[in-house]
Amino acid sequence: MDQKFQQILAWQQMDQNKAVSQILQQSEMQKAAFEALQVKKDLMHRQIRNQIKLIETELLQLTQLELKRQELDTETLQEEGLEKQLVNLLIELSAEQYVPVFAHHRISLEVLSTMTASDLEKMGIAETGLQRAILRRVQEILAVAKTIPELLRTVDTEVPAATQPCAPDEAAPSSVVPTAPLLQWDEKKSECVVCMEQEAQMIFLPCGHVCCCQTYCKRLQSCPLCRGDIT
Repeated sequence: MDQKFQQILAWQQMDQNKAVSQILQQSEMQKAAFEALQVKKDLMHRQIRNQIKLIETELLQLTQLELKRQELDTETLQEEGLEKQLVNLLIELSAEQYVPVFAHHRISLEVLSTMTASDLEKMGIAETGLQRAILRRVQEILAVAKTIPELLRTVDTEVPAATQPCAPDEAAPSSVVPTAPLLQWDEKKSECVVCMEQEAQMIFLPCGHVCCCQTYCKRLQSCPLCRGDIT
């Protein structure tokens, strides 16, 4: 019985040793498999990063090409007869995407001055604030254009006809106080480009644009006119 018991214990010890060796072997295999999987993942991540860099480079090139195309389109539209002032107006209002629309309909400043917001909406300009800004700026440009010839005519009519200079007679200084009222200048205040109601009060730095009221300027991260970051 003792011999049989010893033999049974020996068999159990052999089985335990065999089981331990198998577990160690499986652990080594799993470790090797994990290392291979990690190397594969690293390789995939490297390939993905390289692909992302290539995509970013291609997007940058496409963006540059698109900007050049837009510049060429703008120059072409100006050559085709679209007024330069109208193009500059749309660029100033960050609405250069509508330049082809105005060129297609052969819109000029004079024609635009007779249009309404509903007419612009029919052309595809759906932004209410942009409609008002375009119509207001057109009226301002035409008003300035009409004022300049009138000033020139006024200067021409005020030129004295005498061609020979003559010195005035010396007179005693007068003690009369002028009674004419001071000139009153109508200050034209610009309105906020966001709400189109309140006065533009805040200046954005570093671009220097004054185009927004105190209420809505706190919600902006970039200038509405030039799209520059506000510091």
